[in-house]
Amino acid sequence: MLSVLTVSEVRDRIDTALADAGYTRSRFVPDLFGRDTDHLVSGSYSISTPATTLDQFSGRDQFTDEGEAETVVEIRTAYRIRPDSQSLDYGQALDQEHQVLRAALDLDTTYLQVRINGIPRRAVSSAGDWLVSTIRLTIFHRFTFA
Repeated sequence: MLSVLTVSEVRDRIDTALADAGYTRSRFVPDLFGRDTDHLVSGSYSISTPATTLDQFSGRDQFTDEGEAETVVEIRTAYRIRPDSQSLDYGQALDQEHQVLRAALDLDTTYLQVRINGIPRRAVSSAGDWLVSTIRLTIFHRFTFA
């Protein structure tokens, strides 16, 4: 049986894995990612948890104070795109995206399971100077309602 983990604990585990790999967490909340100064944005990341689905019955006929949870995690990362080397930098940004994904999967998986949902969004900023990638994972864990 899995032990209970809060959404914050799930996020902290991914944060630790990325920090251990040498990436820097943005100072801004995920919805404002990219607002750090230019020298801090490249190689930085943010972690959001936009949704958690809960099953408080867990296959039983009556309510329990614990249940199964599926937490969607989105990791955003940025890479600097130079005006005179956009094609080369785009390829390097994709390489960094892959490295961030691998680092995120190196998290402590005690009491949780991870599914890679993919990379639903890659966007070059309107000024053309950053590629921001979003990596989506689903984390399966137990959650308490008490």
